[in-house]
Formats: sequence, structure tokens, C-alpha cells
Amino acid sequence: AQQAIDQFPSRLLGYYAVNPNYPEQLRQAVADFGTLRGFAGYKILAGYYGTPITTPACEPLWSHAHEAKLPVLLHTWGGDTNAGCRQVREIAARYGGATILMGHSQYGDWDDAIALAKDFPNVYCELTAAYSFGGAIQKMVDAGIEDKITFGTDLPWFDPMYGIGCVVFARMTDAARRKILRDNAERIFQRWM
Repeated sequence: AQQAIDQFPSRLLGYYAVNPNYPEQLRQAVADFGTLRGFAGYKILAGYYGTPITTPACEPLWSHAHEAKLPVLLHTWGGDTNAGCRQVREIAARYGGATILMGHSQYGDWDDAIALAKDFPNVYCELTAAYSFGGAIQKMVDAGIEDKITFGTDLPWFDPMYGIGCVVFARMTDAARRKILRDNAERIFQRWM
């Protein structure tokens, strides 16, 4: 990742992926974060790791993200007990300075994801794969959270053209489309641009 970011510094930002199953490495990653070039935040795939985002091993990451006001991209999925709605709610309340991007928007648990985005200024729905579920984007926009939705692709697994098309052809204003496809992410990542 560092090589790609170095090659295209004006076009790419990275997430520093960490695994709480290796707490010493996670602590070292937090200590090293400031020395990295072009990394804007952290990423946790809690469901894959089988470890909740609320585990004490994640505390150094959450504290750093809170204090430094960094984004954290989470792999979230409906019914997940590692980064599900209950866990995100607990972390969002405790670490309000961290921007939490719910990757896949708690896929399937749309109402709970929308409630989290409404209840916490630091929680966003991220659309990777969520756009593949007919009506999910519409439900979010109809709930009035177009300022709390970011676009994502999960490239190379999902073709970005499909995801963009799902936003472009959903029933919403052009202003809402711009927010989802650009403005909201630009606001989150503005200090690195």
C-alpha cells in the first residue's frame, strides 16, 4: 500500500489495517501511525478476525483515532457480533472524536444502521455492497441521512460503475448524489487533501 500511495500521493490515501488478535502489533501500529505517509485512518475486519471492536486490545486504536480525529473503516454486516450495531453504538458513544465508517452499512440491518448514523455525529453509512440490495440507498436517503453516507466499491470484488449507477439512478436530488459520491468523503478526508 505504501508503494502505491507514494506513487500517486495526490490520488490515494490508505487505511492502516490492524488485527486485535495481535495486541502487541496493534499497539506498535498505533505508535508507528504518525511515521506513515498518506495514511488517513485505520481499518478493522472484526468479523473476519472473530474479535469484537469493543475488545480491550482495540483500546489503543480507538483512543488514538478519538484523540487524532481519524476515520476508522469497519467491516460491518447485519447480525455480526464483532462489529454489529450494538458494538458500533458502544464505540461511537465512547470515542466521539473518531469517525466511524460502517463498511457495508450493517448489511441487512438497514434501520439500525440508519439509527446509528442519526444518533451519532461520528457514524457514517458506507455503501460498499449495500447498493446491491434494492432499496437500501433509497431507504437511507428517505431517512434524511444523505450527509452521513459515503460511497465505496470494495474494488476489485465490485465494479465501481455498478455502484455509481446505483447511486445515480436512485430517487434523490442531484445535491444528495454529490454528497454521497463526493462531498461527504471530501469533508471527512479534507485535512489530507
